[in-house]
Amino acid sequence: MAKRPNKRRQARCLALQALYAWDLSGNSLQQIEQDMLDGHLQEDSLKANVSEGIDKGYFQQILYGVPKVFGKLDELLSPYLTRPLASLTPVEHSILLIGAYELAHQEAVPYKVVLNEAIELAKQYGADDSHKFINGVLDKLTYQLRSQERAK
Repeated sequence: MAKRPNKRRQARCLALQALYAWDLSGNSLQQIEQDMLDGHLQEDSLKANVSEGIDKGYFQQILYGVPKVFGKLDELLSPYLTRPLASLTPVEHSILLIGAYELAHQEAVPYKVVLNEAIELAKQYGADDSHKFINGVLDKLTYQLRSQERAK
């Protein structure tokens, strides 16, 4: 039997899907949250017991937190991008936003966990080798946002 991803990983997966939907649809965050939690936009592996299979509070923190600081997150990411922000796929951009948000606003989450989770999201949802790009950008950002933690 395959190991089920932990509740935080599930929350990140769902948040990625929600932010992607928000970016492309322009629907309200509340409507997207409801759709996600109702199981309308999720992949099959998340459909069963959605509210029990994820850390709903963490999902909501990411879903509502990223758009509040969207512009600031893009500013943090831009110096480390190797191509223009506008050329990122919506999936890459959403993963980078989640990673930058966690690095900047979720200090209780170790930076290595943030990087690993972003890489796993990119491997699962991104294009071939996008995980390398995501890792490179977020790793550089950790030197700016988590330099003391990295020094330990």
